[in-house]
Amino acid sequence: ADERFEANPLVLGHPDIRAYAGAPIVTPDGVPLGAICVIDTEARGFDESQLRSLRVLSHQVISQLELRHRVRELERKQGQLESLNRQLDQFAYIVSHDLKAPIRHQAAFANLIAEDFGDELSPGAKEYLAQISTAGDKAQGIITDLSEYLHTVQTAFAGYHEVHLPQTLEDARRLAGAPPHLTVHVKSPDRRIESNSTALRHILLNLVTNAVKFNDRNPGNIWITAQLKANSVVFKVRDDGPGIAEGDQLRIFELFGRGASSSTKPGRGMGLAIATKLSQNLGGSLTLESRPGEGATFIVDLPRN
Repeated sequence: ADERFEANPLVLGHPDIRAYAGAPIVTPDGVPLGAICVIDTEARGFDESQLRSLRVLSHQVISQLELRHRVRELERKQGQLESLNRQLDQFAYIVSHDLKAPIRHQAAFANLIAEDFGDELSPGAKEYLAQISTAGDKAQGIITDLSEYLHTVQTAFAGYHEVHLPQTLEDARRLAGAPPHLTVHVKSPDRRIESNSTALRHILLNLVTNAVKFNDRNPGNIWITAQLKANSVVFKVRDDGPGIAEGDQLRIFELFGRGASSSTKPGRGMGLAIATKLSQNLGGSLTLESRPGEGATFIVDLPRN
């Protein structure tokens, strides 16, 4: 009775269809993949409840197909991540061993020449050897820091477990070793979250250590806080020190990046780069709020798992 089907072979012959209802299967971006349908060999109608059920089924089909597609994509990305981690391990080994050894030998031989032949060398030659030795020591330090960076940024992939917030903040306060003229205040809800304690402790310790290093007030204060929100946990490390110049506020997060006021302080600019990468590996972010003369606040925003 329907002109769209009157000449269909499945109506004219086996299986002699007399009733049909179908709901299209369409991807979220509008690509039709087919239809889910019901057929009957007896003429009949379908009420709205039955048609609605058919549409629900078609939505379930596309949801399952999309889910399967996402699972395959995640498996592919997981494979890529594992491959990258293996390459990172190999690179870390090369940096730690194959590069560090010849640089160490270079500095050692420069020192030996200075010791054994120092009386025969001109002042200029002695100065060159001293520069070689100093450059070798600096290169070894950079390689050590880079190896630590490569190792540390992978700790967040070691899995999640229960982390007690007050204890984690207290550990950061204790390990930072603030001098007597700086008071470190800790405030946190007595709660536990799912996170990576090694990565989180490293992030907070780095931020608190920096706050101690650059706070020039006597007496001075540092505040470490944790706040639970609906979908995240926010950590803040705030100090009442000199603050950070606007021109330095992006540079200090880069690998080996240091602010203009850091030249007289020890370090090579690795800490914030590591803390930033660890925060990203935990699915969050590390940001800064600061004005010169008004202290600095580092904010770690991590998702609650």
